[in-house]
Amino acid sequence: MFTKQTLSFIAQNHLNASREWFGAHKDEYVEYVQKPLYDLAYALAPTIKQIDPALITDPKSCVSRIYRDMRFAKNGSPYRDMQWLSFRHDKKAFPNRPEFYFVLSPCESFFGCGYYMAKADSMAQVRKLILKNDETFTAAQAVLKKQEDFYLDGEMYKKSRYSQYPPALQNWLDRKTVCCSCSPSLDALFDENLAERVRTAYLAMKPVYAFLMHAEKCGDF
Repeated sequence: MFTKQTLSFIAQNHLNASREWFGAHKDEYVEYVQKPLYDLAYALAPTIKQIDPALITDPKSCVSRIYRDMRFAKNGSPYRDMQWLSFRHDKKAFPNRPEFYFVLSPCESFFGCGYYMAKADSMAQVRKLILKNDETFTAAQAVLKKQEDFYLDGEMYKKSRYSQYPPALQNWLDRKTVCCSCSPSLDALFDENLAERVRTAYLAMKPVYAFLMHAEKCGDF
C-alpha cells in the first residue's frame, strides 16, 4: 500500500540526484515505492488479463525503473520524479499499441488507458473510424458520456483541422495521440481500496481500449 513516505521518497531521491544518497536509502525505495507498485501490479493482473490476455502483467516488465535514461535527459537528476505501471503489449513486436497505465508522483496521480505516443498511422485509422461512426467508437463515446471521472487526454494540434465537426468529435479528431485518464486526489493513493477502484475503472474503460485496438487491427499495424 502506498503511503506518504512513497511520495516523500520519490521527491527526495529526485532532488538529491545522487547515487550515493540512493544507495544509502535503497531499503526505503524497496519498501515504500517498489513493493507497493509490485503489489498493485499483482492485484490488477487478473483484470488486465480478462480485458486482453496479450497484455504483459509481470511486474518486472510493467513497473517503471527509478533510473532515468540519461541519453535522453542530459541535465538534471538521474532519477525519475514519477513512477508508473504500464500494462502493454510486447514493445518489440508492438511498440506503440494502446495500454493501461497507473502513474504517481509527489504532485499528482492518474490512471487510465490509451496511447503513450500513438503513431501517425494509428491516429489516421482512429479518425477514419470516428468519421464513419464505427460501432466500436460509438460504444467508447457512450462510456465516456455516462461518467464524470475520466477525461479525454493527449497532445492536440495547435489549430483545429476538423472545425466543421461538433466539439465532441473535434476533441478526438484534433489529437496527435489519445488516451482516457482519471486524476484522483493524492489522498486516494493511501486508500486501502485503491486496487479495487482502479480495477473497476479499467473494466469501465474496456470499450475505449477495444475501440483503439480495433483501429490498430483495421490498420494492421
